[in-house]
Amino acid sequence: MLYFEKEKAFLHSLPADNVRKPYQIATNTVKVNHSSMFNYKGCQYSVQPEYVGKIVSLQVYDGYIHVYFNTKLITIHQLSTKKLNYISEHYSAIARETHVFKEEHILDRAKENLDIIGKVYDYE
Repeated sequence: MLYFEKEKAFLHSLPADNVRKPYQIATNTVKVNHSSMFNYKGCQYSVQPEYVGKIVSLQVYDGYIHVYFNTKLITIHQLSTKKLNYISEHYSAIARETHVFKEEHILDRAKENLDIIGKVYDYE
């Protein structure tokens, strides 16, 4: 407490809002849907299936969406104009939980399906 009293005279107020604002990163929250996807600006992005029904936080900067559950970073997606954006590991995990494919075929099926999805939903 003694040091604080000594330093108090040298402390200045924070810079004005217009100076601080460009350095702040906005955080949005979204709910992960039953397909293990969340919506951001009309496009859907994947997360691991264990986050279905949960609220995740999004921070968007430098052309990427950083996705957090509580304070844990769970995935990063590059911003895209595609309607559906899957990370192949997420898609494989979703397929394991929702399809009856044998384990050895999951990765092959996931790759085939992602190729089809890319052709159908690729608007770039």
